[in-house]
Amino acid sequence: ETLGGLGSLEELWLHENDLTGQLPPVLGELTALREFRAEVNYLDTSIPTEFGGLVNLVYLDVFHSTKGDNNWIMGTIPTELGHLTALEGLFLDENGLTGTVPSQLGGMAALKYLLLSENELTGTLPTELGLLIALEELEVNVNNITGRIPTQLGSLVSLVSLRLDKNLLSGALPSELGDAASLENLRVSDNALSGEVPTEIGLLTQLKRLRLEFNFFEGQLAPEFGSLINLEDFQVQVNSLESTIPTEYGNLVKAEDLVLWDGDEDFEDGNAISGTLPTELGRLSLVTQLILDYSEINGTIPLEIGGMVSLEVLRLDASSVEGPIPASIGNLVKLQELRIEDNDLTGQIPTEVGLLVESK
Repeated sequence: ETLGGLGSLEELWLHENDLTGQLPPVLGELTALREFRAEVNYLDTSIPTEFGGLVNLVYLDVFHSTKGDNNWIMGTIPTELGHLTALEGLFLDENGLTGTVPSQLGGMAALKYLLLSENELTGTLPTELGLLIALEELEVNVNNITGRIPTQLGSLVSLVSLRLDKNLLSGALPSELGDAASLENLRVSDNALSGEVPTEIGLLTQLKRLRLEFNFFEGQLAPEFGSLINLEDFQVQVNSLESTIPTEYGNLVKAEDLVLWDGDEDFEDGNAISGTLPTELGRLSLVTQLILDYSEINGTIPLEIGGMVSLEVLRLDASSVEGPIPASIGNLVKLQELRIEDNDLTGQIPTEVGLLVESK
């Protein structure tokens, strides 16, 4: 309690100790405080509303790590935190916070990091989050957030990471997100989003991860996504897409994970991927898995598939591919699983396939 008398204190670092109990409201009297760290302790507390008086605070971290027994922050996020206009980092992830995300957080003009993932938050995302023009990371994944994704998030031109996955979000993915030109990580998987994936996402040329799986998206795979030349991880399985594979996806030369299909006959409401395998896929030398079993892929297996030299899993079983097995599959020296049964393949098994000693 006597800490409240330290009116000139600018840094209070209490992290990585064995502190217990609650955060005392008297800490809100430390108006000169710029940094407060109390992560990795054994605190069992709510966030005092008095913290709204820490108008010079730049950094607030009471993160709970699941790697061990430590802090557990409960209760709601105080609306008074919206007064912290100098705050750059608010780290409240992996706790037991309940209630809604306060609209007042939109007043935190200097905020760069807002991490609220893995709590028990409910309600909708406030449109006021679109006012946080300095924001670089917004992570609200693994909560119970409902409603639509605010179109105003497209105004966050400094945003690098947007994680809204594993919530209860519905409605369309806003086309306005295509204006958030700094985005590298966009994850909205495991929600109830629907409609077509907006082609404007193809404008996000800095994007490295695009995770759209386990929703209800409809329509086709957008050829415009072939412009995402920095994309490393693109997953859109378990939706309601009906599409061929765009030839433009051969431009995704940095992709390591390219998952377009459910890969399981049990997903009755999954994507319907049809058409032929584009020869351009042979440019994807970093992709480790090509899983299109139980799909509607037809035509021949292109010779160019031998260019996918990082493939560990190639599954085309129970599709409608036909013709000969290309000898170029022998180039896939990292292959561990090759499944092409239950098709209309003809001819002999190339000797090159028999040389894949790692294949199972």
